[in-house]
Amino acid sequence: MSLAGQISHTVATLASTREARHAALGGIRKDTTRHLGDAHAARRRMASEQQHRLSEALRTIKLSTAILLGQADERIDGYRKARIKQAARLYHDRSEGFAALRSSTRKWMGTQSAMRRKAEAADLRQRQLDRNALSAAVHESTTGNLAFLAALTGDRQAASGIWHGRVRSAPAAANAGKAPPEAPKQDAPKAEMLKVETVTLDATVPEVVAPPTAGPAKVEPAMPEVAKAEPLQGAPGKVAAPIAVDNKPTVAKGAGDKGSGEKSTSGKSA
Repeated sequence: MSLAGQISHTVATLASTREARHAALGGIRKDTTRHLGDAHAARRRMASEQQHRLSEALRTIKLSTAILLGQADERIDGYRKARIKQAARLYHDRSEGFAALRSSTRKWMGTQSAMRRKAEAADLRQRQLDRNALSAAVHESTTGNLAFLAALTGDRQAASGIWHGRVRSAPAAANAGKAPPEAPKQDAPKAEMLKVETVTLDATVPEVVAPPTAGPAKVEPAMPEVAKAEPLQGAPGKVAAPIAVDNKPTVAKGAGDKGSGEKSTSGKSA
C-alpha cells in the first residue's frame, strides 16, 4: 500500500475513532444524567418517607406524652383527694380523741377531788376524835393526879402532926422514967431540924374550846403548918433551938409530868 493510502486509512481510522468516542461520551453523559436523576428522585423519596415517619413518630410521642400526663394528673388528683379525705378523717379522729381525753380527765379530776375531800373530811373527823379522846385522857389523868396530890398532901400533913407530937412526947417520957440526979455539965442537945414541906398545887384547867381540850383543874395551895419548938426538960435553964420549918413550896407539875412529880414527892416524903 502506498503512503497516501496509509495516511488516508489512518485519517479515516482516526475520524471513525473520534466519532465512536463522541458517541460513547454522549452515551456516558446520558447514562450519568439518568443515574443522577434516579438517585436524586430516590433521595427525595427517601427524605419524604423519613419526614413522614418522623412526623408519625413525633405525633405518636406527643400522643403518648399527653396520655401519660393525663394519667399523671388523674393520679395526682386522686392522691390529693385521698390526702384531703385522710386529713379530714385524722382531724375528726383527733378532735374526738381530744374531747374524750378532756372528758375522761375532767371525770378523773372530779373523782380525785371528791376522794381527796372525802379523805380530808375523814382525816379531820379522825383528828377531832383523837383530839377529844386525848383531851379526855389528859383531863382524866389530871383529875387523878390532882386527887392523888390532894391525898398525898393530907397524908403528909397527918404524918407531920404525928411527928410533931412524937417529938414533944419523947423528952417528957424520958424524964418521967428517971430520977432527977445531979445533972453533969453537958452541952444542951441540939434539937433536930424538922423540915416540913407543903405541897402547893398550882395546876390550872383551861377552858374547853371546840375541839374541846381538857387541862388540869385549879386547886388551892395548902397553907404550911409552922411547928412551935418547946424547951427540952432534960436541960434546965437552957432553951432548945427552935425547930426550923422549910416553907419552900413544892409545885406539882402537869399531867404530862405526873410520873416525875410522884417520884420526887415520894422521895421527899420518904
